[in-house]
Amino acid sequence: MNASARHRSIRHRSIQRSIAVLILAIASVTLSAGSATARERTDGAAIDQPLIVGAVQFEVAEDIVTDRERFERTIHAAVGRAAELGSDLVVFPEYQNVFAALTDRDRFVSALSELDLSGEQIEQSIGDAAGSRRSAVAQLFDSLRAHTELESVHELFASSSEEVSHWMDRAYGLAAAEHAVTVVAGTYFALDDGPDGDPQLMNRAVVYGPDGERLHEQDKVFLTAFEREVVELSAGEPGDVQGFEVGEWSVGLTICRDTYFPVWDEVHDGRDLWIDLRGEGTEYDASVRERLRDAVPERLIESAVPYGLTVFLTGEFHGLFWEGRSNAVAAIDDSVELLTEVESASEHELLLVELDPP
Repeated sequence: MNASARHRSIRHRSIQRSIAVLILAIASVTLSAGSATARERTDGAAIDQPLIVGAVQFEVAEDIVTDRERFERTIHAAVGRAAELGSDLVVFPEYQNVFAALTDRDRFVSALSELDLSGEQIEQSIGDAAGSRRSAVAQLFDSLRAHTELESVHELFASSSEEVSHWMDRAYGLAAAEHAVTVVAGTYFALDDGPDGDPQLMNRAVVYGPDGERLHEQDKVFLTAFEREVVELSAGEPGDVQGFEVGEWSVGLTICRDTYFPVWDEVHDGRDLWIDLRGEGTEYDASVRERLRDAVPERLIESAVPYGLTVFLTGEFHGLFWEGRSNAVAAIDDSVELLTEVESASEHELLLVELDPP
């Protein structure tokens, strides 16, 4: 069975920190991945049609994420462009909608403008695995508490969760329905009742079907120290996770750090595409690229899923930054080969990938 992918990378630079601007390059190339790893599909049926995926490497920019209407227009433009190029599935990264909690909140924006986090503060703030030092985000929100009535970071996101959820239904749901595509809308901090009835805040991915309705929701399981200790997020359960369908294709998700853990190999075994939503708040250097070998590439080998897609958040926000090069890979026997990736680790790009039936 021949697995191949054709791609186009469409790149945008920020002009006056706007994402929806100039298309700098459109390149088209055919990439062959050889013979894909044979495996049993989740439903046992063969796939006849290719899947075209538009991976949106979203660039955070303050003038967009602090203006909810502009944020929504940017999302609609990205979905529309991907659909225009033939996408069946459009994918946004982790954390993208967390910023919607910060929009249209005058007290927050006003306080934020008064902050001045120095480069030294940022440099010293990278927390270790034990969480003994605060992250740059923690410092930022500690400062915010001195300027606003907010009592905690948790309170900020919990109080805005329902509003952000409704905004996502409009921003992504309407875009999905208008263009008849499936949209992985990235993640937001969702407030839910926990098993004991107490409210809990989750890092939740949402998928919208071509009808504009929510098709799939999934909570992050293996949280970072910052997520646990500063935002006070609660973890999801692997047993609650299922995949979702895009036409004939079975798709599975993991959210950033989750992807390193082998518990997902059984959960997603037999799917056709594995998507990793990432928000890497570190420089995208050789050490990060090496570490990411243990993410989607390792999961494909262990689960026999033929294709993988990693979609990164990029950009800057008050001294914080995110980097990464979104990419598509294929499992070939006992190895994983890179099919294609975007050009930049720090700018908005649309990576269009056509996946042949495995």
